[in-house]
Amino acid sequence: MDDGDQLRESPTGTLQRGLAILDVLAHGEQPTVSELIDRFDLSKSAAFRVLMTLKEHELISWDSMLHGRVAPARRSIQLGVAGMRAFDPWALGRERLVELARELDEATLMAVPDGTEMVYIAHEDHSDHAVGVRRLLGVRRPMHASALGKAYLACLESPEQDAYIDAAEMVAHTSTTITDAQALRRELAETRSRGWAIDRAEHEEGVRCYGAAIVDYVGRPLCSISYAVLCLKKKQTFFQSLNSKVTHK
Repeated sequence: MDDGDQLRESPTGTLQRGLAILDVLAHGEQPTVSELIDRFDLSKSAAFRVLMTLKEHELISWDSMLHGRVAPARRSIQLGVAGMRAFDPWALGRERLVELARELDEATLMAVPDGTEMVYIAHEDHSDHAVGVRRLLGVRRPMHASALGKAYLACLESPEQDAYIDAAEMVAHTSTTITDAQALRRELAETRSRGWAIDRAEHEEGVRCYGAAIVDYVGRPLCSISYAVLCLKKKQTFFQSLNSKVTHK
């Protein structure tokens, strides 16, 4: 279930309703009470009761009017700051790497950027395949020819992407490697839109990868994780069925 599905559900109970309202605020919205009543199918009295409780605990600011907008208050901001301080994207990436290897029964990899390349720093493989993706710790891959690199680049702002494209030598490693600057820009835009990257055997013949970036609390990429499969082992329908799994939280 995605965030949109969660926000459309009608929560029951004061605590659940209060948390649902805070979740809306966490997504950057500042709804009116009328909008919250419609979204969560609340009665006017229930909405006011929950909002007054949140206001008394300084979790929201609200003028107590039906059409007044609800916004985060001091305690919510303090919770957010504490969460940012406690957030460890490296631990999250490592945890997801292990989960993906077990869930997909495929090799998973983590890499960090270094100049115009990605360097593999972690590898998990819980599969029992007789043939698999070899261990690559410490090995470098060009960003333009790897799912890990494209996932990382796609999270950067345009000036930083352009700086990479200007500096990189986009050498062809296979027949599917992207070597044209405009084609890479289009690929990065598509990657950013869908949230994950594809390596269509662009660095090594017969090996296809799907990757996603691990970002910090402001959305800046720190590293990327991916899973790799041998093209001979799987069909296209299998790839399509697994694409979204790399981005699960």
